[in-house]
Amino acid sequence: MATIVEHKEKKRRYLLVRAGFGQFQSKWREGWGVGDLEKGNSQMICIADSEGEIGWAPSLKFKVLSVDGVTVESLKQYSDLAAFPK
Repeated sequence: MATIVEHKEKKRRYLLVRAGFGQFQSKWREGWGVGDLEKGNSQMICIADSEGEIGWAPSLKFKVLSVDGVTVESLKQYSDLAAFPK
């Protein structure tokens, strides 16, 4: 099964390898024992380029173009498919 994704701004296409969810937490010091804890999460996708090189990218910057050769555009004929709110 092949899923092709496209960067929304740069219009570059990649092969979607896997979607992931990352979390981080770090504490940094400011002065003598005073510090801040920073934590959060990010929704990432693992993508491969035309050379097979793998990289991670923020999922919100990409859109799916096709899955196994079936385009997202062709699925719009089914009125029960919902769109995410913008």
